[in-house]
Amino acid sequence: METYFASPERLSSEEVTQQNKAVVEHPVVAGMLRLLSGMLAVLNEDRQVVALNEGLAEYLGVEDLSAAFGLRPGEAVQCIHAHEMPGGCGTGPYCSSCGAAVSIVTSLNLNQPESRKCAMEVMRAGKKQDLFLQVQSVPIEVDKHRFLLLFIQDISAQQKWAAMEQVFFHDINNILAGVVAVSNLLLMESTAENRDMVQQLSLSSRRISQEVALQRCLLNSEAHSYTPMWSRVSLHSVFDELSRVFDTHPAAQGKRLRCARVTSETVLKTDHSLLLRVLNNMLVNAFEATSADGTVIVDCRETEHDVCFSVWNEGTIPKALQHRLFQRNVSTKGGLGRGIGTYSMKLFGEELLRGKVDFVSNSETGTTFQFTLSKDDSGSIVSVAPLGKSSP
Repeated sequence: METYFASPERLSSEEVTQQNKAVVEHPVVAGMLRLLSGMLAVLNEDRQVVALNEGLAEYLGVEDLSAAFGLRPGEAVQCIHAHEMPGGCGTGPYCSSCGAAVSIVTSLNLNQPESRKCAMEVMRAGKKQDLFLQVQSVPIEVDKHRFLLLFIQDISAQQKWAAMEQVFFHDINNILAGVVAVSNLLLMESTAENRDMVQQLSLSSRRISQEVALQRCLLNSEAHSYTPMWSRVSLHSVFDELSRVFDTHPAAQGKRLRCARVTSETVLKTDHSLLLRVLNNMLVNAFEATSADGTVIVDCRETEHDVCFSVWNEGTIPKALQHRLFQRNVSTKGGLGRGIGTYSMKLFGEELLRGKVDFVSNSETGTTFQFTLSKDDSGSIVSVAPLGKSSP
């Protein structure tokens, strides 16, 4: 039979049945088929399925495992190109660019593991469906015959979200670039009557652009993808903005915020959005750990060498979680989507703002998060007036 890529030869159903018996009686292979929670198939050297686990059978929608015996992977998942040639899966013109087929053939030829990603069109319930699979082929010998362990992971959802994020950030950045450019032009041509309004528009557009960049940085866990926008920010304005935000913040409802009364005229050279993001996350974390009618205290301490923001609440972080608190996806609260707030404190506060984020938590004193910026770093703080004191 003609082929464009892999060998078209197959074993008979009787020979496949004999191979299945040998494979399922092998203690290692049998254990993997029984215990592996993902999707696993065992292929012979002609790329035919001789065994599979329940996870793959469920994914394929077959109740009787033997219904898949003798099929090749593309035929089992109903690839739309699997029957374009008489030799079946692996022999058609599309197969030489199929990640699964390349993984299998390469692994057989080199007798070594081979991993590939595979974009595949399949027929499900009479409709075409796009799949994106991670496939790994691993050679194994059973009774002096070579087989392949085929590990399959469906990463279609991850690929879809990654593509959507890429398109979203690309398109939204283009739109924001236009908004920022127009607002800057308006600012240059503003008059005394509308200057304040146009300045606010320009500032807001730049902050939105920064927020999008921060979200991309957080999604990718890559601090270098964000360029801080350094500006001078007074301690007064920082605490005024925190007070305004948490007057109506959902996390603070039914609770009290005690803000420091700042008398220092110190000005920070920092990224305004990043600084507020770090402090906001500290405050949200504190309010969520505070009981109804409880109090959260945000303070600021200055020394000759640094400025230290602190956020206190009465709660206690379990000791078992304390050493992992800044790890991504680790949270004291249940549910999906948690474990980003404390992680982002470290990412933004230390890698981007060059500060230090830490905490102390015990049953006697409650929990205090601290964010310290050093005056020794000329890029962090500029002291433009004698040091003052702050009091709660």
